[in-house]
Amino acid sequence: MLTLDKHIIEALHESPLGKEAIAICNTIHEADFEAFIVGGAVRDLLQGKLSLDYDIATSAHPKDILELFTNANEDSNSLGTVYIGNNKVEVTTFRKESVFTNGRHPDSVEFTTKEIDAARRDFTINAMYYNPISGELFDPFDGVHDLTQGLLKLIGTPVVRIEHDPLRSLRAVRQRAQLQLQYHPGTWRALQDTCDSVATLSGTRVLQELEKMLMSPVPPRALEDLWELGILKHIIPELYDCKGIAQPAQYHKEGDVWAHLLQCVGASTAEHLIDIRLAVL
Repeated sequence: MLTLDKHIIEALHESPLGKEAIAICNTIHEADFEAFIVGGAVRDLLQGKLSLDYDIATSAHPKDILELFTNANEDSNSLGTVYIGNNKVEVTTFRKESVFTNGRHPDSVEFTTKEIDAARRDFTINAMYYNPISGELFDPFDGVHDLTQGLLKLIGTPVVRIEHDPLRSLRAVRQRAQLQLQYHPGTWRALQDTCDSVATLSGTRVLQELEKMLMSPVPPRALEDLWELGILKHIIPELYDCKGIAQPAQYHKEGDVWAHLLQCVGASTAEHLIDIRLAVL
């Protein structure tokens, strides 16, 4: 079972971003509120890595955070998030969310407890909370176990989680490629069953996730997943149709157009992919 190694904890306390996150948590704790580093940063720490950003979840309401920190600015969407400092550390009140009609933000939020806050999150490995002051690790959905097993598992009823926010389908493919995980069987089936829901997402949000997939360690795997799950035909049907299109065998021993595409993507570096992106723009 993974645990927070003492060396990574020491590194967290010594790094500039880590120090800032810990100082914010400490200030909130001294005001008698709960405060936890949450999400991807905790996942990274468990894997022995420092994160590039730290999100904090707290029982304090936005008005409390604004009173505690002079360098704080409230999120313009008024959804319970306050940004602190030059690094814009996100501090978000424990919340329960309504539906996402715009595919990005919930229509409304209700401030609540950390237990209910955890239940609104997407994957078990992203619903772990670390208190850097006490050392407590709050893991209500066995995210540590799933991370140890290399599993990507949606919280709760998988289909409901995706229908609540269809962006989770793309996030699932992206995180599997980034972290080189396996899908939990229930998560895989739900992704297939709800593949058409991605059609409701904005082009901007789809593009952001696709770019992250291309920058992952195994971008061909992400593209194959998008095809196998049926997601690709709803976001880039032209690419979906490439599978099965034959090429002259004497020039393309790799196979059809789809195989050629995967080979090109797999051989490209991050710099090449950025150049391609700029060329398209």
